[in-house]
Amino acid sequence: MIPLSLRLENPPPVFVGRMDERASLASALDRGPVTVLWGFSGMGKSALLAQVLEGRADDARDRCVVVNAAEADDGPVAASVRALARVCGA
Repeated sequence: MIPLSLRLENPPPVFVGRMDERASLASALDRGPVTVLWGFSGMGKSALLAQVLEGRADDARDRCVVVNAAEADDGPVAASVRALARVCGA
């Protein structure tokens, strides 16, 4: 189940462009097992992810776990997010 914050409105808002980014993200999700989507606040990461997840089958969406690094607690999820951030250079 897609988190409410990543579900598209009905009807979905207009999302124009970013076709290369959408294709790249979809390909990364297919390759798995871990895909990291990161960037500065306000760049449209959540909107991009919502658009890509919307077009996927339910079983593919069910394999996705969305973690907001800013909201991660101090448990194992936070440690994983910090490790991934280091690998990505953040």
